[in-house]
Amino acid sequence: MPFIAFSIIFLRVQKTWSYTLFIPIGMYLFQIVRVINDDTEFFDTIDFFYILPFIMIYCYLMVVYKRHIEAIKAKNKYKEKLVETGMELILSENKEHE
Repeated sequence: MPFIAFSIIFLRVQKTWSYTLFIPIGMYLFQIVRVINDDTEFFDTIDFFYILPFIMIYCYLMVVYKRHIEAIKAKNKYKEKLVETGMELILSENKEHE
């Protein structure tokens, strides 16, 4: 549950401190892999280095997805501003050129 909660918080918050959530996200991902792969008797820090690429890929995908969401929000906000100011003709002109 905390893994999902931290991931959702990371996606929802637009402040720079949200990138510090990668630390607990990585920790919980490490623990999830440990629970799934419980056939090993000892789980040392060496095993963390095997999981590190997966953590980095997950964090990269989260950042890309967050930027995509922010771009969509900015585009919608721009459209709303144009409609509020009465310049919605710009929107219709852009659709004709596409």
